Amino acid sequence: MAVGFDNSDGAAAASATSVTLSSFAVGAGADRLLVVSVGIEEPTEASTVVSDVTFNGSSITQVRREIEAGGNNSICEMWELLVPANTTADIVATAAGTCEAIKVNAMSFTGIKNQAFEAENGGSDNSDSQIPAGSTLTTATDSALMVVACHIGATGAWTAGTNFTLGTSNSGDGASLGDEYDLDAGTAGSKTVDMDKAGGNSRVAWVALSYELAAADGGRIMSSLANAGGLAGSGGIAGAGGGLAG
Repeated sequence: MAVGFDNSDGAAAASATSVTLSSFAVGAGADRLLVVSVGIEEPTEASTVVSDVTFNGSSITQVRREIEAGGNNSICEMWELLVPANTTADIVATAAGTCEAIKVNAMSFTGIKNQAFEAENGGSDNSDSQIPAGSTLTTATDSALMVVACHIGATGAWTAGTNFTLGTSNSGDGASLGDEYDLDAGTAGSKTVDMDKAGGNSRVAWVALSYELAAADGGRIMSSLANAGGLAGSGGIAGAGGGLAG
């Protein structure tokens, strides 16, 4: 089964401890994945990070957090939910204290293996308008799904990087959170991670993840059978020892 993009959306709140993305719809496709990114701008202190993210009232799993603490703080986090329900429900991100601005973006996909992310990376920069040049993520499997989020302490529209498609550009209240995806990252290995924002430089924090495709399971099983003689060897599916064609 090929990976597929399902849905994306975002929401924002100012001078708040939480933000709600109302009525996010997860489709009915098989092997679903929900990825949620959260950006916080200039929290009252560095410990004001995300304490919980829920979908349809249930907590989901935090994957990675990056903090750029030069001057004021810019925080970017990514959270995941494997095989989310085929439903329409609220996504709520809650911080440990009041934030000048808190934003949440969500993307859902189909065709993803039912396991946690296969690779992760992230970073920050004190003055930039993009994910810093030279940033990479090393994928572990061929044709993996890549998802990226970047938060910056300045407003402006995001532009997706090379080979990526923009999910949501969420700008306002002195900050901007963008996310993007690549449905087929190609051969496993080091991949460039890039995303650019219009406008001036500020504090940047970013996170990138990759996920193995569900379709890879069948490929590995067939390959293992073939290597062991199961497909055409003695006693296998097409063998001479009592198999289907034996």
